[in-house]
Amino acid sequence: MTNLEKYEAVNHTESLEELAEVIKSMCPNGFIEGRAEFQAIAPMVNACLNPTIFYPTIFTRNWGIRQQALMLLNQGACKPKQR
Repeated sequence: MTNLEKYEAVNHTESLEELAEVIKSMCPNGFIEGRAEFQAIAPMVNACLNPTIFYPTIFTRNWGIRQQALMLLNQGACKPKQR
């Protein structure tokens, strides 16, 4: 994936579950490039899937991941959708 494709994939997510899937698809080896070093994606994915353990600094700022996670959490996207 190019950097532009990563930004677009992250910014098109509509739920934290979708964001977790995008993070996993971007990093098949289990690590993501952070600003200073590589980070494991498992804590990020777990925070997306279980918002009770959510804290912003666990997410990298690269490709807008932290911004998108905060936006989705604040919009209530972590709540189950009504059927």
